[in-house]
Amino acid sequence: MWLGATRGYLIDWVTQQWVKTTGRKITLETYPWLAGPIGRPTGIGANFFEQLAEREGLSLKPGIGLVADFTQLAGESCNSRAVHPTVVHFYEHTAEYELEAWSEWCGAFKPFGWALARIFSQRLQQ
Repeated sequence: MWLGATRGYLIDWVTQQWVKTTGRKITLETYPWLAGPIGRPTGIGANFFEQLAEREGLSLKPGIGLVADFTQLAGESCNSRAVHPTVVHFYEHTAEYELEAWSEWCGAFKPFGWALARIFSQRLQQ
């Protein structure tokens, strides 16, 4: 059941209320590493970063990496020339890569994993 653009689906709103009730309140000043983009109630999806950039007035720059020059990571005990070129390319051009991750549930926990996927993950495109 859809509750509107602010609340999203009923099951999501109920889950959020449960977290608010059972969780503990924190401040982003105390835990700044928790600050970050938040998905919309309609889902995340493959175009999340494009939509975020448009909404925030930002631009995506293809080819940007974790570091501009891999040799910056070289230290006394590390010879950056000994690192495979594919690894160097990843660090210098990270934005060109996509990450695909999945999980599997074992034994008695499998029904809970199935329920989570059915209730949340597929609908939110995560």
